[in-house]
Amino acid sequence: MRFEISRGCSWLTYEIRNLVPIAKKMQELGGKKVIWENIGDPVQKGENIPDWMKEVLIDVLKEDISYAYSPTKGVDATRTFL
Repeated sequence: MRFEISRGCSWLTYEIRNLVPIAKKMQELGGKKVIWENIGDPVQKGENIPDWMKEVLIDVLKEDISYAYSPTKGVDATRTFL
């Protein structure tokens, strides 16, 4: 599959990837362990989803409201919480 980005979108960047070379350098110089949660599949990397989290998702998915569109800026209560 070929993926092309329109010239009109050429200004878009994927900022998180700019941090990778910096983190790798920090790892080299300081011997710090970096947990790469920003890129890739966490399950493939050996992470397990806790059962309690799966149960919460199952319960939420049973509610019709879970399939509704959210406001463009997000749900106010969630935004306030975060």
